Amino acid sequence: MKFITLLFCMIYSIAICHASEFEIAMESCLYQKSTQQSVKYKNIDMAQIYVSDNYNDLGGASYIKYLGGDLGYAEKKSTGMIFYKKNRYSLSKAHSLNNYNIKFNQPRRFEFLLSEWGSVSINGRDYICVNFPFEGVGESGDFQKIRNVFLFDIKGRDLFYSVKNTAE
Repeated sequence: MKFITLLFCMIYSIAICHASEFEIAMESCLYQKSTQQSVKYKNIDMAQIYVSDNYNDLGGASYIKYLGGDLGYAEKKSTGMIFYKKNRYSLSKAHSLNNYNIKFNQPRRFEFLLSEWGSVSINGRDYICVNFPFEGVGESGDFQKIRNVFLFDIKGRDLFYSVKNTAE
């Protein structure tokens, strides 16, 4: 019984450390800068964009060449997907990390040309994120500082989403 309790405590503490690391990575992506000394945030250069009408059967796509693979966004029938190398991340299946008291529906698509992409490194883990403005009625005025972010660990399979008013 002591072994099981010890094992549970170890797993729980690892999960807590990873969660806070992930939250720090998400915060850096939201603000598009390193928010702590242990974090390295870098904008991904989006100057050379490739376009395909049907990228690997994902639909219309815009992408760049990034670290030996294609990194981009595809859309088919108003459903968006982020891709990197062989990984596919459906926006509709992203896990919401929205704990910022802003009640908006999670986007199913976004405008590639308005998005900003970045990489975050923290404790030897590498993440890629897409940051883009709130769309829809009221995208001016008080809503100008609301940012949407999708984030994934480049070695993982899950996509995460958050939204925050960066003026706070």
